[in-house]
Amino acid sequence: MEVYIEVYGSGNECYFKVFKKSQGPKETILKDNSDNYWQTEPDITEGILPVEEARILIEVDGEEVYDGPLSESGVNIENISEEDEVTVSSFLEMGEGSIVLFWGHGGVVNFSLRGEMDDFETEMINIYTSNAISHEAFSGSEFIISLECDEIEVEDEDAWFDPKMGYWGPHVAE
Repeated sequence: MEVYIEVYGSGNECYFKVFKKSQGPKETILKDNSDNYWQTEPDITEGILPVEEARILIEVDGEEVYDGPLSESGVNIENISEEDEVTVSSFLEMGEGSIVLFWGHGGVVNFSLRGEMDDFETEMINIYTSNAISHEAFSGSEFIISLECDEIEVEDEDAWFDPKMGYWGPHVAE
């Protein structure tokens, strides 16, 4: 049977540009990039989808099984954070000696996968989350990292973003 799973909701697409501390203090990096930050080529782009904003669509052989709040879906949701406080640096897995400039804009964040499997149950879907990123630019909410489904032969996996608002930022963090 063909299974299609889509997790979506209001979130942010975030852009991160990493600088070495030797390039100057964070105040200087922010000042030097505050007028043209949206033109800066990011090193990392991530979709941030808070768990409480997420919805999930599940289709089996083209028939809708569920389309509603993730929290009411019966799928497995597991927080895999190794730390109580997730900083911008730990989220990006940056080492010591780095400063990151980041910005983003709001819109619809989407994670999806499609594949074949013999038997399907909602409990086979796994959503992995992280503790909130501890910075004023983020909502303070647990957010989705990945979507997986046990025993599925994945044919297509995708993440996309549909912007709905203007840019916010820039911010800096160490």
